[in-house]
Amino acid sequence: MRWFTIIALALILPLPAQADWKAPREALDQRTVDGDYAVFYTRQGPHTFPANPAQASQANAYLSRLQAQIALADRVYREDLGLVRPLSMPRYGAGRRIDLHIYDIGRGMGSAGDELQTFDYARFGTEGPVLTIAMSHRWTPPNRTPEHEVFHAYQYAYTFFKNPWYLEGLARSMENPFRDARWKSEPLPADDDALIALQRRSYDAHTFWTRLALLCDPACSQAQRTPATVGSRAEGTVCGRAIVRPLLEAFDIEDDRAGRDRGLSHDYWPEKEQRSTDNFPYMLAGLKRVVAAHCPVDANAELGAFHALLDRHTGGDPEARP
Repeated sequence: MRWFTIIALALILPLPAQADWKAPREALDQRTVDGDYAVFYTRQGPHTFPANPAQASQANAYLSRLQAQIALADRVYREDLGLVRPLSMPRYGAGRRIDLHIYDIGRGMGSAGDELQTFDYARFGTEGPVLTIAMSHRWTPPNRTPEHEVFHAYQYAYTFFKNPWYLEGLARSMENPFRDARWKSEPLPADDDALIALQRRSYDAHTFWTRLALLCDPACSQAQRTPATVGSRAEGTVCGRAIVRPLLEAFDIEDDRAGRDRGLSHDYWPEKEQRSTDNFPYMLAGLKRVVAAHCPVDANAELGAFHALLDRHTGGDPEARP
């Protein structure tokens, strides 16, 4: 009887607050649209942008800067790195737009959704399906959250893999070309323990991806010296050209293999599968092929040792499945 009562209550009680996660977004009453991206915000109430009343006079300037950062990041990812726009990829081909919502998201500065959504905006009506990015109304330039979250949209379009050492680490590394500071890196993993430790990391794995880009892409050294040229599309100014697109394409192939081996849908993976450690062997296999094909492993001892380490962890066959 007790269990029946609990179940009955569960059926009649309202759903948790997180079920209504769209409500603060749909209430935003200001919008600007530029290409694939729309920015929604408000200038009144608890979600006012900017959040700090002392910065109210800067609202238009902040919004213009935000749009410029989004546009530049998207152009760099598409035109300089050669990535396919998310809305042109099979996973998001039905998507109309990428909607960025600025409101009080609590902790953190931003997040990106990986599923298409439809919204019923109080002022703009029903629109969708769209990809979504949430950004805190506390955001102020030149914070690089926009570049980071836009890159996530590209990652999601290519692969279901969402393991943090790749998802957050690479996205953080991709902020580098937009910064004036010198990039931080670290030696590539040299043994089994170091490789295992890498796969347990998150944002701080950016130093690994930066090191790999620096070793594999001669343009990176030039880009470090001349960050202001980023986005000019001049040959050799954007770091990561050699490995970023090949890596996402390799993971696109590897998640298909992982899905077949684990009986997962080609169109949808549960969140726990996207972040599962079962992805690691497939990701290492894809990474190994990228290093072998796009990095000077024969001319650089560090790269050569790293490739050999990956080879040991993938059975010695670049096409091998775990």
